Amino acid sequence: GLLLETQPPMAVSAVRMVIAAVFLSAALRWGLRRAWPQLSRRQWAWLLACSVLMVYVNQICFAHGVARTTAANAALIIALNPLLSSLLAALALRERLTRPRMAGVALGFGGVAAVVLNRPGAALGVPGLGDALVLASVATWVGGGAMVQRIGGRVDSATIAWVIHSAGAALLLLHL
Repeated sequence: GLLLETQPPMAVSAVRMVIAAVFLSAALRWGLRRAWPQLSRRQWAWLLACSVLMVYVNQICFAHGVARTTAANAALIIALNPLLSSLLAALALRERLTRPRMAGVALGFGGVAAVVLNRPGAALGVPGLGDALVLASVATWVGGGAMVQRIGGRVDSATIAWVIHSAGAALLLLHL
């Protein structure tokens, strides 16, 4: 809250990602006590594409979106993440949309809506550009997550997180 009142949102996003990259680098190198990962060109390409989508584009859409919508609208749109993930998994990965999965999505969204809308002063705003940008940020995260699943079996999660956050942090710094 206070930081965003005094600093540009993109600068805050860049600092957050740099901190994440530093900690992931330390964990990967010293915490897990292993050599830097050896990735193929194809794996690097996939991970860099994920970085662009899941960090760079995601943070641009999110920062500009929340600045143009209400907190209630943003929270409810972000709560659509499991629904979009399930729909993308069904379309792209041919996973079934089972009743238990959809019930879980509905319960999760309902819970978020109950909490968000029962806060004093909570008000839904008129849908607009901010809402579209927040939805785009959710979509970029979901799309990147589907891309990660394609390489997840061949590259460990610590390496995936390290590359995505490090490259994404570098892109955000260049954006400033």
